[in-house]
Amino acid sequence: MTVAVEPGAKVVLGRVVVAGLGRTDPAVVDRVAGLIPGQVLTPDDTLAATRRLLALGIFRKARTRPLPGSDVGGSRDLVLDLSEAPTRSLGFGLGWDTEARTSVSLSWSELNLFGTGRALSLDARYSAREARWQVSFREPAELGLVGVPVWVSVFRTEETYDTYDLLRRGMWVEFGDRRRLPRRALLRYDYEITDPTAPAEILSELEREHQRAKIASLTAILEADSRDDVFDPHRGVQLSLQYQNAFPIFDADAAFHKVSLLASGYASLGRGVLVGSTRLGGIEPKHRFHDTPDNLLLPIAVRYFAGGRISHRAFPIDRLGIVGETLDAAGNPLGGAGLALVNVEWRFPLAGVVGGAVFVDGGNVWSAWRRMTVADLRWGAGLGVRVTTPIGPVRLEYGWKLDRQVGESAGELFFAFGNPF
Repeated sequence: MTVAVEPGAKVVLGRVVVAGLGRTDPAVVDRVAGLIPGQVLTPDDTLAATRRLLALGIFRKARTRPLPGSDVGGSRDLVLDLSEAPTRSLGFGLGWDTEARTSVSLSWSELNLFGTGRALSLDARYSAREARWQVSFREPAELGLVGVPVWVSVFRTEETYDTYDLLRRGMWVEFGDRRRLPRRALLRYDYEITDPTAPAEILSELEREHQRAKIASLTAILEADSRDDVFDPHRGVQLSLQYQNAFPIFDADAAFHKVSLLASGYASLGRGVLVGSTRLGGIEPKHRFHDTPDNLLLPIAVRYFAGGRISHRAFPIDRLGIVGETLDAAGNPLGGAGLALVNVEWRFPLAGVVGGAVFVDGGNVWSAWRRMTVADLRWGAGLGVRVTTPIGPVRLEYGWKLDRQVGESAGELFFAFGNPF
């Protein structure tokens, strides 16, 4: 059998008529759709144009159709039918957990600012541990100058801890599509001013001298995410590798290298889900000062802290560490330059939306990443009860110390929203 295929006549795009716009500037549609009069038109071109428009998040529907009576001499006019979606949202949240106590959050966003296809958002949060506001601006890849999505944000945060307070304000610019799956690459520039109120023994040499730290840095981020659900995953993998380089520019004075790694996996086991997570991190100061340990050469804002409901549940928040290195003699946290956390958890159903969990947490915080050893890992195990909700679980958990030391509590009780990892 012989099959003969003959190509059809070329169709050249004539006019593009846009219908259905109310708030959106037609120039935005022309630029994002990318349909240029005079180009050879294929079905793939029109499909790609509608997909790009829908990806903006400001249209409910987008489709193309020929303009009746326009097929003349190999030229075809198109109608681009659009239906605009609601683009403004207002959110309010109220929560409680054993660390932050009562928390209140408020958010506002506009995805089609002045009809330009760009987004503006405002987020505010208040709790006993944090008061934060942030304003963010997003420019889609198709509307920008660099060909990738761009986020710009300014923020101010007041943080309260057991032994110190921290005022942070600054801005960041991020290049890359953080919503892209399963893999994404991001580049981020941060400029931050931090003002700690803390005893002298907690402060870095820089903070003792200037009473504040100015941090300018570039961070490269590589991520892969195949989880089936962001809030309550049952299968898949999440990987993240970050390298941050802080350097003196624009009056900034902190200088260090920081590498952080996250690897989490989710798989079915019996009637439940087995979860494993590893977090590793190290910070290298670029300058030395006498015999000062690495962690005290770094601003408080960039040090590692661990212990609590999302890291090691056998220890109070931020109080996992080594006395004399990352904890003072009274057990108060100093923060570290090396971090290791290992978590294994089995989540299983009990009745309806109620489930249970058994877990083992291990890890520690060191004054320098070169001092990290397996022998220093602290271990805990625990049980939990959780209730599934549309936005993730509400959980009550207790973690026991398996290697309890003199003066330490037997364990810790936590009530929280969301999964720890």
